[in-house]
Amino acid sequence: KVILEAGEEFLRVIEEVKNDSKFISNYRHLSNANLNLLAVSGIANTLLAKVVSNLYQEFPKIQIQIRTNLSLPNILRGLSENTSPNEMAFISVYDYKTGILPDIKPYRNLIFKPLVSSRYCCNVPNNHEIAQYKNVSLSTVLKYPIVLSPGSEDVLLPLLKQFGTPAKIITMPEHTVYNQFVQQDNTYLSFTRLLPSFESVTATGNRKPIPLKENITISMGYVYRIGQSFSPATAEFLEYITRFCANRYGEL
Repeated sequence: KVILEAGEEFLRVIEEVKNDSKFISNYRHLSNANLNLLAVSGIANTLLAKVVSNLYQEFPKIQIQIRTNLSLPNILRGLSENTSPNEMAFISVYDYKTGILPDIKPYRNLIFKPLVSSRYCCNVPNNHEIAQYKNVSLSTVLKYPIVLSPGSEDVLLPLLKQFGTPAKIITMPEHTVYNQFVQQDNTYLSFTRLLPSFESVTATGNRKPIPLKENITISMGYVYRIGQSFSPATAEFLEYITRFCANRYGEL
């Protein structure tokens, strides 16, 4: 049984990957586990949706609950102060030029393990005036209205502020609402990853991805406290998702 709080978009992604390749593995603790995971909504609706789909096919008795109702700062603070009931959390962080992960840097007792990294680009309506550009700078992007997907504001807002003040920026409350908006709107710019397997969540026929001039990498992975001991089922899950990402997206 899979208990989901991530909503309709999560279920949609699961349907898309039902026929995905399976691992032939023997996970003694994971096969009958009852896992409680903590994640930001962006990673829950993409990477975790695909992993959970595979797990459910391989281990029908597994139960997984995913909480997505906490912001990234609250997740990191809870893990750092040991007030979170979760052993670790799945998050997205950005890396721009310095190689520093600014969201995690203040928490010296936390470790971030990336699973998938991809370059960010601007998702532009086909009839937009910058649609003909081969690449575009963030300072240019900020001159136009921007729409963000749910959960991405924790990662993107601090990044965008390094390049100026956005002319206008809105965040959609749910992924289904966000997808409908970007399919119908011809004014607002959005963002997407250059990783093809994730583009189905945000890329639509009326938009084209344009690479950003700034080399901005978004990494999806998990964060945990130094010295954290994982339960056997959690340890096997982390091994599983690491193998899944290496098999599907390549080694980091």
